[in-house]
Amino acid sequence: MRHSRLLIAAVTCLNLAGFSNIALGHDFIVPGSRGAAMAGAMVATSDDGHAVWYNPANLVLSDNFKGAIQYSGMWGSLDSSISNYGSLGHLPNFQVEGADGALSSTKTRLRIQRMFQNEAEPDSLQGLTLTAVLPIHRMIPELPIRITLGLSVFVPGAGTKIVHVKGVTPDTPFYPVFGSRLQRMRLLFGLGFELIPGTLSLGVGASLFANIAGEVGSLTPMTTFDATEDPEDQDVPAPSKATFGQELSTSMSPIVGLRYQPLDWLNFGVSYRHKHGMNLDFNVAAGLDVNMGYPLEAEMPYYLRSNFFFVPSNLGGGVDFSLIPGLRLTAQLDYVFWSDLQDYINISEFDIADGMVNDDGALVPLEDYGDFKVRSYPVPRIRSRNVFSPKAGAEWTIGGFTSIRLGYAWTQSALQTDQDYQNLLLDNDYHTVSGGLGFSFLDPLGYMKKEMLLDLHFSAYILQPRSNKVGLQDDLGGFHARGVVDTSGYFLNFGVEFTVQL
Repeated sequence: MRHSRLLIAAVTCLNLAGFSNIALGHDFIVPGSRGAAMAGAMVATSDDGHAVWYNPANLVLSDNFKGAIQYSGMWGSLDSSISNYGSLGHLPNFQVEGADGALSSTKTRLRIQRMFQNEAEPDSLQGLTLTAVLPIHRMIPELPIRITLGLSVFVPGAGTKIVHVKGVTPDTPFYPVFGSRLQRMRLLFGLGFELIPGTLSLGVGASLFANIAGEVGSLTPMTTFDATEDPEDQDVPAPSKATFGQELSTSMSPIVGLRYQPLDWLNFGVSYRHKHGMNLDFNVAAGLDVNMGYPLEAEMPYYLRSNFFFVPSNLGGGVDFSLIPGLRLTAQLDYVFWSDLQDYINISEFDIADGMVNDDGALVPLEDYGDFKVRSYPVPRIRSRNVFSPKAGAEWTIGGFTSIRLGYAWTQSALQTDQDYQNLLLDNDYHTVSGGLGFSFLDPLGYMKKEMLLDLHFSAYILQPRSNKVGLQDDLGGFHARGVVDTSGYFLNFGVEFTVQL
């Protein structure tokens, strides 16, 4: 009996979708062009719709209704080079055989280099952010205190990635912070309350990531023939059927903040954003209806639930002061809770061996491969750590309508320097250098009575070179691999924001 090639939608998804690997949250698109130009040092000074992210207590600083749209784009270049192959060639996933069937050390080294370098090829990312500020105390003058509502919506654009069936495994190179990203529509909303007029305010809010869900159906024929007869004279069988569904659960986390202004020229701010953690649900049901002289139906189910997405908790405190008219300085220190990272590394894999797929991307006949399988690994020992991130910004306003802004930040790697050869994770400390311009002007048509604002920013993230001790040990003693990978690179971010006020 001769079988035609069987194409199942799982293979189509794996080969054609081009989805990213596991994605962990790192915000390269900083909220607000003003905030991005000042390296994110905004916990004590942000007074627009982006205050719901930096510190919702600052919302009370604005008496105007505001609406704004921000465009921001990010492009990057990373480099991973093997400085010491050591015994990395012992990893079965890295090994390549030569024409004689023996292990080829040269081809194996090339494959190792290619795997690490492929992980260091981030795509560009673009998106829009819409914000609004609604001073409720202006709408309801009878209120005894100032209350302001802030809203912000991030809409991902080009470069957005969703879900890859194959997750991170210990034998896969991976940038936990700078590698493949998942950007989802995010809604921020918050309220600022003035507790002591002109002196103390409280803010509360929430960060909400939208749900991603989808389902794919497939009808593909699986043909069987009687080898003793002409295939053209035989009946065409009914198509096989397959459905695939995936869902990333909605995630919401709280934001709280305080603002204290003891003097007209001095502000203090503190804000806490709780972590986001999301689960991936993936379901497959492939049904086959085959005519083999008698009806034959089969189903191959598959289900995966795992942690997939992580944004760490962040505690920030800062000061903003202006001793010289027109010059505002701000300093901030963030404490980022990366120690929970190890709980959000996906360690399951939808396993389709290379021999199961032919050159056309189709699965080979049923009796040759059996069933789909899930490989489950023990969690590798990831030595992540909480880190401090100091930030500083300056804003010089000239003539009351033009502002020049500068910023700098230093961020430590989420990984401890020595990973003790327990995984293949890569990460770097990095500097952020930023700048921008702000312009305020009146509507030449006279429709808007308040000033309109135009802000521009540019940011560069410069990765400090790092030597990563990478490796993997088989618990059964089958192999023990160690090597050193050097990483470096940069990311560039540019954006513009337009604001109207009423």
